Amino acid sequence: MNYIMLFITICGVFLQNVLKKQYNLKNKNTLCASFTFNVIISFSALVFFLIVSKGNFTYHLPTILGAAIFTVGYVVGTTFAIQAIRYGSLSLTSLVISYSLIIPAIFGILFLHESFNINTILGILLLIISLLFIYIKKGNCQGSCPITLKWMIYAFLAFVGNGICSTMQKMHQVAFPSQYKNEFMIIAMAMSTVFCALPLLFIQKEGMKQNLQYSMFFAIPTGLANGVTNLLVMILSAKLPASFMFPVISAGGILVTLLFSVTVFKEKLSKMQLTGFAAGILSIILLNL
Repeated sequence: MNYIMLFITICGVFLQNVLKKQYNLKNKNTLCASFTFNVIISFSALVFFLIVSKGNFTYHLPTILGAAIFTVGYVVGTTFAIQAIRYGSLSLTSLVISYSLIIPAIFGILFLHESFNINTILGILLLIISLLFIYIKKGNCQGSCPITLKWMIYAFLAFVGNGICSTMQKMHQVAFPSQYKNEFMIIAMAMSTVFCALPLLFIQKEGMKQNLQYSMFFAIPTGLANGVTNLLVMILSAKLPASFMFPVISAGGILVTLLFSVTVFKEKLSKMQLTGFAAGILSIILLNL
């Protein structure tokens, strides 16, 4: 049963990436559309966790403060991940965002007195090599966009946002092991919904109803996939070793996304980029060990 849940988790990661890409292919690039999409994702995940919690909620100030910082990372990460996928390769974007695992790893070494072992050193070196190989590109990138400064900025901001989320989850669980998980996610998703909705009050409202109707088709399953993925990770954390679970989820999600990007979205990566992709997957596995 654990391995079934692990497979579903990998599918959840993959589904979120594909839905965001498909939404970008079908929708016009407007601020209203992007923020509307994010609002629905956050709200759908919020509803999911409210149902899972069965209405049980414990007020805990440190959890609220941690969830607030998580919210900043979540809003930044989600917003710019969508933009990076819009302007670049889905497979490479998902890989770069996955590199955000290095942020909680470095945080743990600097502030939580975690050991700096050979796996961490090799993982960081392979990550650097991967980035160098990814940016060495020859030929066209048919079916996606070439690597541009705009994509690099968006992917970097998504990387930072996702890293903040992972770091806050790590800090929270170190301080309160197996406690207040639903409360953390409920608060974070509620705040994210509000913060993503605020810009809609100040930008052009024309076409908002149409954007809302169209966004729901992609955003609701994205939000639900996000909720299911986080729930299964919480469940599996108590059943499987972290050194096994996180490398499998990270590498599995990236590999499935790569295969789908190449076969369905017809993305073409150079041999150098594919080499960088392989180095990146190995880097992520080592950083999780």
